[in-house]
Amino acid sequence: MTAGGRPVRRLAMAGVLGALIGDWVTHTAEYARLDGAAGIARALSGSVHLYMLPAAALLTMAAALCAARLWQAWSALGWRLEATRAGIAAAQRGRHPHSLPADRALPPAGCRLLALWLPLVVVQVTLYLLQENIEARWAGLPMPGLGALTGVHWAAPLIHLAVALVIAAAACVLLRRFRRRARVIVIAQRLLHALAAAIATRTIPSYAGGGWASSPVDLFGPHILTRPPPLLVAP
Repeated sequence: MTAGGRPVRRLAMAGVLGALIGDWVTHTAEYARLDGAAGIARALSGSVHLYMLPAAALLTMAAALCAARLWQAWSALGWRLEATRAGIAAAQRGRHPHSLPADRALPPAGCRLLALWLPLVVVQVTLYLLQENIEARWAGLPMPGLGALTGVHWAAPLIHLAVALVIAAAACVLLRRFRRRARVIVIAQRLLHALAAAIATRTIPSYAGGGWASSPVDLFGPHILTRPPPLLVAP
């Protein structure tokens, strides 16, 4: 995959991580709705839910790593913006910038909440159904199939919708802030390229005092050398 596809791959990985976190939160919230604090304890420490606490630890580590990468990317954009501003300031004073950043295209449009929310809900619900059916099979019970979303678990789809909406809204806010900063950088880089081109093609003016100084012969002619010396005036 090319470098241009790297952001898409990272967004896909972040989407999967968001769906896993949303499924974990929904699963725990549904058991809390049914049985209160006891439901949370049963969801996290029951025989078929022993994996929930290690899964929470792994998801927390993955979320922390993702946050660190986001902060690194945000800081890199900040350094690019500061370097471009310094180049523009130097160009405005007539100095050619030491280095010109690559003139990149404007980033794509920001995310749409609905376009991110609906796929996230689908992935979360799919993970939840798999989780509930595997847990029933593990416990030796009949697998409920789609029944994991009905009956006593009628509120599970609504919780999925709410949790996915929160995650999608947070992701859209972050993506829009990144796009806004990237757009400012691209516009500033184009201005810097235009200023650098203007400085490179500017004609250097000639100064009147910088020419060759004429000699007295050039100024008054060769007859100046044939004049007698001036007479001394007696006191």
